[in-house]
Amino acid sequence: MAAKANSQQMSIVQKDWENREFVEVKLLLSETHAVRVLKLLIIPTFLQVVQINVLKIANFLNQFDMTVRGKLSELNEKMNKLERAIEYCEAATKSSLEKQIADR
Repeated sequence: MAAKANSQQMSIVQKDWENREFVEVKLLLSETHAVRVLKLLIIPTFLQVVQINVLKIANFLNQFDMTVRGKLSELNEKMNKLERAIEYCEAATKSSLEKQIADR
């Protein structure tokens, strides 16, 4: 009895697969299915590629912006140090020159 039940189940599964193959072949041959496939697969894929590339560009620009801001900040700090050093040198030179003039 179990063998007969298995045999019936196998035949049902086999018929189901045969029907699916027939339906798939029929759908593949129809022009509207080809259009549907293009709409469902190719167009979203293209849009997804464009979307991913836009996100990559935005990510690159954000990273570039952060990197440039960091480097500019470092340069600003170095310039401030140099400006203070120059001001100190100018003040020291000026006071030294004033002393020399006063000592004459």
